[in-house]
Amino acid sequence: MNQKKLLNLALIFFIGVVLLIARNYWQQWQQKQPNQYLQTISKFNSDKTNSITIETKSVKLELTKQDNTWKIASQSADKAKVEELIKAFFPKNSPILLAESKEQLENFATTADYGKTVTLKNLDNQELTFFVGKENETNTGVAIKDQNKAYGIRNFPIIYLEPSQWYDLTISQIPPVNIEKIVYEKNQQNFSVIKNDQNEWNFEGEELKTNSDAVAEFSKKFDNFNAQEIAFEKKLTEFNLNLPQFIITVKEKGGNETRLEFFQGNFDWLVKVQDKYFVIAKTDAEKFNITKDKFIMAE
Repeated sequence: MNQKKLLNLALIFFIGVVLLIARNYWQQWQQKQPNQYLQTISKFNSDKTNSITIETKSVKLELTKQDNTWKIASQSADKAKVEELIKAFFPKNSPILLAESKEQLENFATTADYGKTVTLKNLDNQELTFFVGKENETNTGVAIKDQNKAYGIRNFPIIYLEPSQWYDLTISQIPPVNIEKIVYEKNQQNFSVIKNDQNEWNFEGEELKTNSDAVAEFSKKFDNFNAQEIAFEKKLTEFNLNLPQFIITVKEKGGNETRLEFFQGNFDWLVKVQDKYFVIAKTDAEKFNITKDKFIMAE
């Protein structure tokens, strides 16, 4: 190959690299320009959102915010899931344009007939409706009602169509540092441990050498303790609700108390907190099913 051909190939390669870099910069610049999508959502105060309606041809769900708590079907909803969905509709940079024609919108399922319709309302009586369609490796198609354009939004969360998928499954969320006393009731063999001013754990009313580290480790289990599902009437028939296997009462600084009643079933367990019943796996229940010996320091 002569020198002229080598120079031509090098020039072609150089031009290709320059064009590729230029295209990437162009896309980045374009995303920073407020397109129609960004201009529309900027008029809606998402921080004041207090209602979300999700619809398809066969499903309609409504999430409502009451006293700073999200609810669905009379149950508390998972706040993190709800806030993640709201945030997804409000990207900081302009999303890329995917479709403009009716055919393209239908192909991306970003219409009322083909996609999921999500309507947000806020305390200012503003309303904004989106059509959420198909997703690919990087983007989910989203269109704003009456705009006839679909945009690609990255990292869009799943829009659940079953109320139970939105339920808050938090059984307890008690930071260990807040716990000052644990009362354990099992087969009438009750005991309690209490934390002193030096953050050391001791048996209450008993002259026993306490394994403070073991109690401290146990206290961590009450933080981010989540269920598999909420139990309703049909599930409750599988358990003897008059006979808990054991009861744990966690007392916090400031006076808050959480009472957890554990009921054993054939395949799983229930945990009752106030008037709610949560289903947990047998392996999770075993972490709480202890004896007094666990907290006694070995000689």
